[in-house]
Amino acid sequence: MTTITRRMGAAENNSGDECRNLRILCLHGKGGNGEQFAASSLAPLRKIVERRLRGMDATVEWHHLTGPFRLNEEDAAAGHAWWTLRPGERSFNAKEYIGFDQSERVVMNELFLDSDVRATKRYDVVLGHSQGAILTSALLTLHKELRQRDCRFILNGVALPNPHKDSLESLKEARTDSSGPEVLFVMGKADKINPIESARAVHDAFQVANFDTQVVTHEGGHSVPFGKDDDSLRALEEIADWIQSSSKQLMAAHGCLWQLMAMSLRLATTLSILPSLAMDGLVLRRLDFVGRDGRPTNRPVFAAYLSAMQRANKGSEGMGPNAAQCFSLGRNLEKERPQLLACLMLLFWEDKRANYLPPAWRCPSAAYTYNKSLVMAATLWVSPCGDDLALAVPWARSAAGSYAALPRGGSATLHRLGDLPRSGNCLNKKTRLKVAGNVEITHQEKNISMFSRALLSTRSNLPAAASTAAARCVARRQLSMTATQSIAKLKECFEEYRAKNYSLELPRRFQKDVVKAAAAVNSYSTSNSQAVSVDGIEFVLHNIGMGSRISRSELECLVSEVGVCPVDGRKEDCFIPPDQMLDLISENWKHHHSEVSD
Repeated sequence: MTTITRRMGAAENNSGDECRNLRILCLHGKGGNGEQFAASSLAPLRKIVERRLRGMDATVEWHHLTGPFRLNEEDAAAGHAWWTLRPGERSFNAKEYIGFDQSERVVMNELFLDSDVRATKRYDVVLGHSQGAILTSALLTLHKELRQRDCRFILNGVALPNPHKDSLESLKEARTDSSGPEVLFVMGKADKINPIESARAVHDAFQVANFDTQVVTHEGGHSVPFGKDDDSLRALEEIADWIQSSSKQLMAAHGCLWQLMAMSLRLATTLSILPSLAMDGLVLRRLDFVGRDGRPTNRPVFAAYLSAMQRANKGSEGMGPNAAQCFSLGRNLEKERPQLLACLMLLFWEDKRANYLPPAWRCPSAAYTYNKSLVMAATLWVSPCGDDLALAVPWARSAAGSYAALPRGGSATLHRLGDLPRSGNCLNKKTRLKVAGNVEITHQEKNISMFSRALLSTRSNLPAAASTAAARCVARRQLSMTATQSIAKLKECFEEYRAKNYSLELPRRFQKDVVKAAAAVNSYSTSNSQAVSVDGIEFVLHNIGMGSRISRSELECLVSEVGVCPVDGRKEDCFIPPDQMLDLISENWKHHHSEVSD
């Protein structure tokens, strides 16, 4: 058995040992060998991947194994295979892979065992071609520990691992709700060696087993795309894009946050006071870390943003906003509004329950919204003056996923807001604004209102608008200690600000908002949208900074005083009219504060 491990084309890494390289393990097809496959067959793909990662200041290592069986023992130059077959058999119809056990041990040992020579033994991607892809699919079918490994897989020219089809069927029947590994299938429509129908059979089985599958097709045959025609280049770019996302996930998972955000900061400083504009394309769409399907996630985008701001504040050519401005919330609200808004968005982004911001940071003319997508909600609450409005358009595009997801007129509304004339830092209120359809509007408030309605109506479309990639979560990954400390610090500062400003009484300007929000929170699960439940009240009070000052038992007592909901009743039956709740909250808040003051 010949095993060769080489590093190819790795760019210089200046960020320290803590940022680990992207490692790819390559498994060749029948008749090849590891070195030839990695160096020659993968050359076009390697070139694109390494070019992309150099732009991220990242590195990539291409490792390979060679199959243990030589096709011709008398010819030293003969190719290798991962198993042998009886005369006339093909891998997709053979009843037995002779020597499979030996190759199984070789690959599994490479993936799981440590040694003095290769201390980490960590691979981020396993790329198999032809027989190497069939081997990989069989190992995924047979080994639960491989399916649970933090690794992704590319199957190029794969076919059904016929001797293990019963195990594949069992895998389909034993499907779980938890997401399986990410697998990219690359299929050539003109493949005469392993028919594309056989590859689709493996894909369909993995999909039923809840694997996270994607497919790249091309017009070529049984090979990794290599031509210079448009179709081959397109396929190579799609494969490289998938591999590049592995590098970004790896960097965020291991705390290489400054490296991850460096490009975003360099781009953003020429466009805005905040890196938010560059995040639209570089982070939100490419990193695919913002889970919008309700699953738990550690929000690496949030951590990366905070870390980048902290690093920028240490004199890196003045890039990015001053992190201290985020930690001094409220000292100069108007002057620091863009920074404050960004900090609030990020803070609430990290807490998926929070979807409500106090009116102090909301555009007064924007409609109320309690959308569970914070990015969309924060977009509605930006000020109509200065750079805030400029931030609204890219944030809205990210929240909606694409223009196609917006309701009729939504795309035009976004364009109108992006092109509104300005006078100094604010929109020129005296200018008669021409909008779509040659309709003239005098007041900017009408434009903001149109914008609000357009985005609010995307709530029902948001799950469909979010791409499959954007729905992925990274619950298995952990934030770095620095990012965790940053989050805690920001929470402490924000709580200190809220306690200082809102500890004396329940502000009158919040009362109406509390009732409206609580009603909206519960409208999805109740037939009476005007009813307010204990859960809804608790939810809203928590999000405006008062949840720690009114206990659940106090809320239950308030509700029970009306006589509609017993304390020990079901939560979904605990309803009271909003106007009664308004009086009860205000009265209880004053009483509660007087006791605390005494």
